[in-house]
Amino acid sequence: MATANSAVEIDVSNAATLIFQTVGTYTGALSIQGTVDGTNWITLGGADLIIRFTTGVKSASVASALQDIWGVDVSGLLKARVTALAAVTGNVTVAAQTSNTTMFVTTEGAVTINGTVPVSGSLTSAGTVTNTPAVPTTSNTNSAASTNATSVKASAGTVYNVTATNINAAIRYLKLYNKASAPTVGTDVPVLTIPIPATGSVNLPFGELGKRFATGIAFAITAAAADTDTTAVAASEIKVSIDYV
Repeated sequence: MATANSAVEIDVSNAATLIFQTVGTYTGALSIQGTVDGTNWITLGGADLIIRFTTGVKSASVASALQDIWGVDVSGLLKARVTALAAVTGNVTVAAQTSNTTMFVTTEGAVTINGTVPVSGSLTSAGTVTNTPAVPTTSNTNSAASTNATSVKASAGTVYNVTATNINAAIRYLKLYNKASAPTVGTDVPVLTIPIPATGSVNLPFGELGKRFATGIAFAITAAAADTDTTAVAASEIKVSIDYV
């Protein structure tokens, strides 16, 4: 490969990777070209095209005078060639072969998580993830003679379970709010209204992922279901338990 456009060509139709070696004393860069139709050759580019085996560094071409072993991802190509697009001074010998195993792992895109995932853990030196599940805090409330506007958590959180009991002969309503302070009952709009049966109880689990409250966790208890209702309940007739983190 001592002149411009001289090349070493190889069939890569059944290959994932082209591996080649450069030996000799030469000046001038080497490039990689590929073809799908077998006639028209395209110069491949990109900073991560070729990986140099001795350093693991990726580059767009083989820099002048380097002697090493190289790898190129050629998946989907019919043929590939190592070529001197400009004149090479001296002499470089290129030996090439193919491999059915890909050497390259590419990560495209990103996953964005809004909010907090309530799971903690650690990675051991052996590569094993030790998962430590979040331990919820429990809020217990015995109703006062009011609408019981209560702030459970003044920041974002997750509710895992709600249990409420009612000793009154009429149905009552537990209302959950996404708010960082106690709700203004009758004005703020609840994100969830839970009927508590007359002289009965209700248990509402939200599973392993829980129900997310992006601003805060708050609740109220009223005697009617409407979002605007402000009817107070009696003292000690309702008990509310909320498990959250």
